[in-house]
Amino acid sequence: MLGGILLALGDWRWVFLINVPLCLVGIVAAWRVLPADPEATGPRPGLDALGFALLVPGITAVVYGFSQFSEAQSPALAWGALAVGALLVAGFVLWALRRGERALIDLTLLARRNIGSSTLMMFLLGVTLFGGMFLLPLYWQMERGQGVLAAALLLIPQGIGSLLTRLVIARVVERLGARTTTMASFLLVGVATLPFAFAGEHTSEVLLGATLLVRGLGLGALMVPIMANAFEQLEPEAVAQVSMQTRIMQQLGGALGTAVAAVILAALTTSVGLETAFRISFAVSVAGCVIAAVASLTMTSGTSRTPAHASAAA
Repeated sequence: MLGGILLALGDWRWVFLINVPLCLVGIVAAWRVLPADPEATGPRPGLDALGFALLVPGITAVVYGFSQFSEAQSPALAWGALAVGALLVAGFVLWALRRGERALIDLTLLARRNIGSSTLMMFLLGVTLFGGMFLLPLYWQMERGQGVLAAALLLIPQGIGSLLTRLVIARVVERLGARTTTMASFLLVGVATLPFAFAGEHTSEVLLGATLLVRGLGLGALMVPIMANAFEQLEPEAVAQVSMQTRIMQQLGGALGTAVAAVILAALTTSVGLETAFRISFAVSVAGCVIAAVASLTMTSGTSRTPAHASAAA
């Protein structure tokens, strides 16, 4: 909603500039509220400089490449960025496997079922979340003729649903387990996205708002079980590593999901028209949710108590 207000009342640059004061407030709050780090009992690990030099520009190039697929004028730039990024990331993987625990990201942790499956699920969560968030505002503006601010307000039910789920999700995970909760949540997101695959320009906004509320319930229930699965029986010293690699995969999934949604929508709009293009795009999004639900079978099914750092990470 804030983004819609900024776009409606000001310049688009404020969508990015608003993050500066928010980050400053977060830095001050973290310094004052978070407990101090415990004293190190041994030598601090050194920075993996080569790993950093390979991974950071590699991921940046991959994300940039995915984002450029939405620009019809620059397919060569998109493929070039992806190729460079893939080479850099591949170089990092080879280096990290050789370096082991001393690497920037300890890839050997992925061999553990709970960590490997959670990394995959965070990638699919990124695809589902960001792909949908790309399509929905455009649907309200391009298909339904709403302004930027109105489109933002129409998405409020999804945010409310996500907030409501966060209030109870820890207890749900403890009772049902991470795998069952994740599978049910992805299916719920898919079911709530399905009405948009059949909606037209005169479909009731109240009905679509109700489906967005349900969609938000599903999205809000995904992060905690996935991270709880990742942190199950995890050594405290490995928490930072696992948090970093799962977040990286979420961002890569988000870039891919946005790019795929943009390419499908742009390609179909010119061939079958805007309404059908949106319907097919949302149908693909539903299919992605089903795939993610099936992929959640790779997770462990324990119903142990949700680790505190899992809720914090979410």
